[in-house]
Amino acid sequence: EVYFKDTNAARAKGIGIIHQELSLFPNMTVYQNIFMGHEKKKGFFLDDKAHSEGAKKILQRLEHEIPPETMVGDLRVGQQQMVEIAKALSFNPRIMVFDEPTATLSEREVDSLFAQIHRLKAEGIGIIYVSHRMQEFPLIGDRITILRDGVKINTVGINDCTNEELVNMMVGRSVEQVYARTE
Repeated sequence: EVYFKDTNAARAKGIGIIHQELSLFPNMTVYQNIFMGHEKKKGFFLDDKAHSEGAKKILQRLEHEIPPETMVGDLRVGQQQMVEIAKALSFNPRIMVFDEPTATLSEREVDSLFAQIHRLKAEGIGIIYVSHRMQEFPLIGDRITILRDGVKINTVGINDCTNEELVNMMVGRSVEQVYARTE
């Protein structure tokens, strides 16, 4: 078990988090959001050129050509999600946690997000993906860990159990026992 005092302590150990609710500043640029909290300086001043170039490199790595000088409030939700991922990547994480990331995305944006997750996995970044949308698991996962009331119930390979078995582990009983069909 590992306990972190705060987000900065987790980040220092190589953990990046993409929260369900976006935590960007809409009245700031993409590059300002990406480097918020770990700004580069040139003497006493912020190095906006280095921020812009750094943001551009990270966004290119994600295969997204969002201009770093764009105001975040002018972006679509899916683009803002990519800025959140770029922000996490700016700290060079070894593990990224995605908490219900598809909740507000369109189908096209979900496809783009999953492509990013596959790229990150290929780069050797560990992915923890939190979701209740079971149809997403086989598209990006290798293993599923079921938690109930904060307790680990089981870890299974993505193809080693049925959806019904997963649901039973999630709720702690056979769903048919409680919600039997009547026709």
